[in-house]
Amino acid sequence: MTIALVRRLGLVLLFGALAGQSLGCAELDTQEPASEGSFAAKNKPAPMLRFNVVQHNVGGGAENGGGPEALAYTFAQIEEKKPDAVMLEEVCAAQLDAFKARFPGWAVRYAVQREKHEGCANGTKGNVLASPRGFVDQLDAPLGEPDGDKVFSLTCGGVPMPKTARTVLACVTHLRINDPDDSLRDKQVWRIVDAVRAEVAKGREVVIAGDFNLTPDRGPLDRLYRMKKNGFDGGGAFDEADQSDSKRQQYAMQGIRCGSDACRSGADTAGARKIDYAFFSNNRVISVGAQVMGRGGSSHNLYHGWADLKM
Repeated sequence: MTIALVRRLGLVLLFGALAGQSLGCAELDTQEPASEGSFAAKNKPAPMLRFNVVQHNVGGGAENGGGPEALAYTFAQIEEKKPDAVMLEEVCAAQLDAFKARFPGWAVRYAVQREKHEGCANGTKGNVLASPRGFVDQLDAPLGEPDGDKVFSLTCGGVPMPKTARTVLACVTHLRINDPDDSLRDKQVWRIVDAVRAEVAKGREVVIAGDFNLTPDRGPLDRLYRMKKNGFDGGGAFDEADQSDSKRQQYAMQGIRCGSDACRSGADTAGARKIDYAFFSNNRVISVGAQVMGRGGSSHNLYHGWADLKM
């Protein structure tokens, strides 16, 4: 060992001893810092914050003529639940205008699914992503596999979270309905996962909500669900908000086995099927929960999901 190295080592040991005296040798907080680059932040527990979403396929055009009055129930629930993000599907242009009028100041993104729909007075029909806190960034991905004049997409926006510099990437989607062997929807789900893969990998919380036209036992959802069909973890990177409902065994005949405290199941959201979801990336999830509410002017139930997150 050289003299210079010995001197450096002695200084390091001396500095460490002095630092130990000044801190009283207290055990340092090892939780992930709330923000980067600050000594104080590295010793401050990360806040736990709840992220709420309201998701609803409002059935615009096909079921309610596309009129804004059909969204009275949806609007009332949004005002009551005070979500951080809202994801709506099958929204006619007139209903979009009604949403903007009811919630002025909200950031609203609209992804057209059909350029002209007879039930929407030949106006557009699509998906809405909205937040009362605005979007700090945007992410969009085409999902391919068009169905006639219907196109499919993933539409996302970064929602800033209070008490932290972090954001949640909130996304809305709606998958195709006509697909006898699930092969086309499987490609669409793969594109969803691929689109957000980098965001999840760098530690950002991602929530994807919408009408997937798939029940929890179906193969394409293996790409999202962290819980595999055998009841064990090890699948995708996402927890679905409704994993502990009272009907936890309803898909047992399709080969679903429940875990000790969760089940790849869920309350019905469209008739006798669960096809509406809110998937939260597990990297920051502490717990999840959901309520399936009424229908309003739609054949789908409104879905209120949430996750408690370590931010």
